[in-house]
Amino acid sequence: MLSKNNLRFQLFFAVLFACVSILAAQTLIRQFWTLPAFEAMAAHNDLLDLKRVESQLTQEITSLKNLVYDNAVWDKIYQASAERDVNWFQETFFIPESFQHLGINGWYFYDIKGAPIAGFSTEHATAELKVPFFESSRSSELSDILISPESVRQNGLMPVSKIGFIDILDMPAVVVSHSIAPSGAKGNSHGTAVLWRYMDERFIETLTPGIPGDIQLHTGEEVRQLAPYFTMVFGEGVPNQAVPFQNRLYIGIQNTQGTPVFAVSVAIRERPFDSALFDASLISGIVISITILTLFYMFMHFQLLRPLERLLDTVCLATRSRDFSIRSGMQGRNEIFKLGRRIDDLFALIGKQRSELVARNQELQRISNTDPLTGLANRRYLDQYLQTLASHASTESRPLALLVMDIDYFKAYNDHYGHSRGDQVLKQVSSLLQQSTHSATDLVSRYGGEEFVVVLQNTAEDEAVKVAENLCVAVRAAKIHHESAIGVDILTLSVGVAGKPPGTPLQAEKLFDQADAALYAAKRAGRNRVEVAPGI
Repeated sequence: MLSKNNLRFQLFFAVLFACVSILAAQTLIRQFWTLPAFEAMAAHNDLLDLKRVESQLTQEITSLKNLVYDNAVWDKIYQASAERDVNWFQETFFIPESFQHLGINGWYFYDIKGAPIAGFSTEHATAELKVPFFESSRSSELSDILISPESVRQNGLMPVSKIGFIDILDMPAVVVSHSIAPSGAKGNSHGTAVLWRYMDERFIETLTPGIPGDIQLHTGEEVRQLAPYFTMVFGEGVPNQAVPFQNRLYIGIQNTQGTPVFAVSVAIRERPFDSALFDASLISGIVISITILTLFYMFMHFQLLRPLERLLDTVCLATRSRDFSIRSGMQGRNEIFKLGRRIDDLFALIGKQRSELVARNQELQRISNTDPLTGLANRRYLDQYLQTLASHASTESRPLALLVMDIDYFKAYNDHYGHSRGDQVLKQVSSLLQQSTHSATDLVSRYGGEEFVVVLQNTAEDEAVKVAENLCVAVRAAKIHHESAIGVDILTLSVGVAGKPPGTPLQAEKLFDQADAALYAAKRAGRNRVEVAPGI
C-alpha cells in the first residue's frame, strides 16, 4: 500500500500532476494559439489566391493594352486614319487567322469625330461577326471608350488609352482603346484604335494553363446573384479579409456604370489541419508526455540528461558558428540518441539546401537580369547597371558613351517573314553586337522589341562613334535578306550616340534621352547610319 510520504506515491502523484498540467496547457495552447494561428494563415493564403487571380487578370489585360499601343502608335496607321484608307486597314489588320493567334475578337478604328473608319470582328476566326455596338458612335458606352483629341491635348499630346468591360452579344468582353499617334508617340490624335476580346473560358484558360477548374468564370444572371458575395471588385484592391461563399472566393468585374459584367472565382484551399480541439496530434503529444514522464526518473542521469547536454552542445555550437558540418556522433538506441542522429541528418540536409539555395538564388538573379530570347541583359538590369555606375565616384572622372540602336524596318520584316524568323534575327543581331564589343567593359542590352542599348565605359566621343559604325558594318556584313525593306534588300542598324565627357556626373536618364533623340535623327536621315547627339 502506498502512503502519502512514500517516494513512489509522491513520484506517481508528481507524474499525474504533470500529465494533467500538460494536458491543460496543450489544450489551452491549441484553443487560444495554435488553431487561431492556423486559421489566420489559411485566411492569409485565401488573400494570396485573390491577389494571384487579380495579378493574372491584370497581366492579361496589360498584354492587350500593349498590343493596342504597338499598333496605334505607328506612322502608317496615323496616315491611314487621316486619309480614312479603309483598304489599308482591311489588308493590314482584318486577318481572322491573326485574330486567333493573338487571342482577340475584333479591331475597330474611328476618326477624331468618333465616326467609324473600318472594323472587323470574328468569334472563331472563321467568319465575320457583326457587332452593332462598334458600328455607331451614338452609344454612350462606346463614347466613353473613344478618346477625344481634347483628351490627348490635355495629356501633353501624348497617347491616351482606356480599358472597359461590357457585354457584347450577351457575353462579357474587355475593350481596350488607344489614341492613334505617330511612331514618336507625341502629336495630335488622328482617331481611336479599339481592340476587344471575349472574357470566356478560353480567356480563363490563359490565366492558368494546364490547371482546369482553378479559376471559374461567372456571367449573366449568375453574376448578378453573386454580386453580394464579391470579396473584391477588380481594380479596387484586395480587402483585409477574404469571405468565401460556397467554398469559393469571388472577384467582380464592373463596367463604367458600376454594374457587374462578369466575375471570376477561385476555390479556397483545403485546410491542412484538423479544427477539432482534441485531434490526433494533441492526443499523441499527451501520450508521449506521459511516457516520457514515467521514464523520467530512470533516464534522469545516464540515459537522458547527459545525452541531452551533449546534443544541446552540438546544436548550440552549430547555430553559433553556422557550421552545419558538426555532428553529434551519438550511437545509442533510445530516442535521444536517435534524435541526435536525426539532427545530424538535418544538419546535412541544411548544408545541402543552403548550397542549393545559394545556387538557385544566383540562377534566379541571372534570369531576372537576362532577356530570355537573346541572352542579353534586359532593361531591368540596364537600369540597375546605370544606377550603379552613377553612384561610383570613379565614373565622374572618366568618359562614358551610350549607344541606342534599333533594327531598321524590323516590323516590316516581322510582318513579311513571321515572328519566328524575326526572333532568329534578334538573336543573330544580339550575337553580332556582343562580338563587336568588349564584354569586360561594355554592356550590351536589349531595351525592348528591336531596340538595343550599349554602354561603353571609359570611351570618348570618337571611339564611341567608331564602335557604332563598326556595329552598323557588322550587321550589314551579315547580309540578312529583307525583301520588304524600303530602298535596301538587307537589314541594317540605325544608331544614336550620346556621351558624357570626363569630369561630369553621369545622368543616365538625360544621356539616354539624348541618344534616343539621335537615334530618331538617324531614322529621319534615312536609316542605316550613326547620328551623334549634340554636345557629346
